[in-house]
Amino acid sequence: MEATQPQDMTKATISQTSRLFVRNLPFSCTDEELATIFEPFGEISQVGVFFFASIICCCAARLRNIR
Repeated sequence: MEATQPQDMTKATISQTSRLFVRNLPFSCTDEELATIFEPFGEISQVGVFFFASIICCCAARLRNIR
């Protein structure tokens, strides 16, 4: 019987959900800039900037084919 390596649960979860959340971004960042930054990590299917209470700038990116 072949021994299997334990799977990294964090990587498995990210691969399944394909979502990346980043916070504390500058308010001047754009969807296009973020897509360019995230593209080396996988195909971008969705990216968006959003704000919480006008004091925190965040983004969410959805990736396919994570590298």
